[in-house]
Amino acid sequence: RAGAASASNGAWLAANVSQALWCATFRPWALARLWLSAAMLAATTICLLCAQLSAGQFLATCKTPSRLAAFFFVGPRSLHLGWVSAATLVNLNAYVGMAGIGAEVALAVCILSLVAALVAGLAYMQLRLPAASAALCWA
Repeated sequence: RAGAASASNGAWLAANVSQALWCATFRPWALARLWLSAAMLAATTICLLCAQLSAGQFLATCKTPSRLAAFFFVGPRSLHLGWVSAATLVNLNAYVGMAGIGAEVALAVCILSLVAALVAGLAYMQLRLPAASAALCWA
């Protein structure tokens, strides 16, 4: 549905800009600043979630929402949301590991990341974004 795309265009554009910035920050020159890459992935995650929520709200107001539109429009973007969510946590853990903060902190961040992944996966299911939850769990 074109309306669902229009409703989520702003957040979708912001997600793409954040993703492009991640590409620019995940380079050899920036490996010492891995927090920057993790921040760009987190921004992408937040923007994608906002885009999906906007599209979902629009589709919920349709008198006859198309399952085909949801499958081909919301599904792939949700899959990307789940992948980016996992990548954010991986980059965060890589930063903590490379920063040399200490084994105890690294272990704590690892455990908190697993808890965050579980909470996010459950939240995505509650928000009717099963593809995001599946991608996050798989990753």
